[in-house]
Amino acid sequence: MADKFGINRVKLSRGQNEISTNPTILVIDEVDVFFEDNFFGNSYCPAMKLKDPTVSNFLQFVFSEVTKFGDKIEIKNLIGSADFKNLVKRYPSLEDLLENQVHGMVAGALSYKHDYFLIDKKIVYKDNDAISPNISYGYKTVFANIYEHQRNNVSFDNFEQALQITLMIAEFSYAKLPKYFQNILGVTGTLEVLPQYKKRQLEGRYKISDQFAIPSAFGLNNRRVDSYTIVP
Repeated sequence: MADKFGINRVKLSRGQNEISTNPTILVIDEVDVFFEDNFFGNSYCPAMKLKDPTVSNFLQFVFSEVTKFGDKIEIKNLIGSADFKNLVKRYPSLEDLLENQVHGMVAGALSYKHDYFLIDKKIVYKDNDAISPNISYGYKTVFANIYEHQRNNVSFDNFEQALQITLMIAEFSYAKLPKYFQNILGVTGTLEVLPQYKKRQLEGRYKISDQFAIPSAFGLNNRRVDSYTIVP
């Protein structure tokens, strides 16, 4: 089986030297799920969160300045402030990223008034027919928390939890991720009914051509309908 999929140890050349490495293998569980919009047509965006007093102080300073000057705010004045310098001193390797974030902070502070609910002194959002405390709209949510906390509508704990800087460090297309793996294996119970255009994607785009049918572990379905009645 290992020879079939070419997953034995391989050698890579680097100049005059050879190094051995194990190939990478991607395992896909349920191929039909892979093709759903929230996966195949979406991106994976890993992020890092910064949360400490220097972050909290700077975010509150930004909100105060934007409240005072509105869209006339000068970005250079925010970057030149003592609070920003303290932030950079805390995260010196992230200075360029933090400067770029200031633009997003200003945009969020200018549009902090948006639709949300206050439940148990916490900002929450409508999620279809439910209410979710886990949804955030970035800096709009951050500054809405500052605004509501100033009016005693958000508790101190929820206020502290909301004051953070989120740095998006990369963005990967889910559709392209499989191409970074030397081998792709998967299991699914819906392969036989998978639409032809999805099968063409598997074979053409991802070179998945070998298929193996394995008998079900649940055995045959022995249920039998002897008679039935249609109820109007």
